Amino acid sequence: MSSTVSSLTGAGNGRNGNRNGGIHHRNNSSGMSHHVKKVQKLSDIPASFQMPTDILPTVPDSCLAEKGIKSQVPPSVLIVEDTKMCAKMLTMILGKFGCSTKWVENGKLAVDEMRTCTPGTYDLILMDLRMPVMDGLEATTLIKNELKDPTPVVALTGDFNEKTQKECEIIGFEDFRGKPMKRNDLKELIKQFTGYEVK
Repeated sequence: MSSTVSSLTGAGNGRNGNRNGGIHHRNNSSGMSHHVKKVQKLSDIPASFQMPTDILPTVPDSCLAEKGIKSQVPPSVLIVEDTKMCAKMLTMILGKFGCSTKWVENGKLAVDEMRTCTPGTYDLILMDLRMPVMDGLEATTLIKNELKDPTPVVALTGDFNEKTQKECEIIGFEDFRGKPMKRNDLKELIKQFTGYEVK
């Protein structure tokens, strides 16, 4: 007596293989011979073995983008600020949000950091505009045009006027915010540019 059984995992080229890509197996105790057929494509699987597609979960495309794996992890933020008190305040608030931070005190140090760090180290850069050594405008120009780094850069400045805002737009800042930033504004900024929602 012989029977044909479809298998999802059958191999066809081993010692027990045959020319049709199946496996010929003999049960020594019963003397029955079974030919195990190798499945070549999904349509070869009997319908009774397939999961009904109507019970599979569906996930909207918008959720896939917004709720990706990375958006579930607290972001890493580079703070570029020459005023120590402002930097400490940002570091404290972001730390309470669960974010990891690094502080550098001028634009040159920011460019050096972005040049040498592993790509993707930072999810967001908060950039003061008026700093010694190198200001935020020049630093962001180098980050965007020379380093070609895609990390979002948000301008933080007390010089909140239309002329400066326009200059930031031309350089390529992703956003322009006044200082000091309120806690809720910073929370919204994190969600906007990293997808991470502070609980």
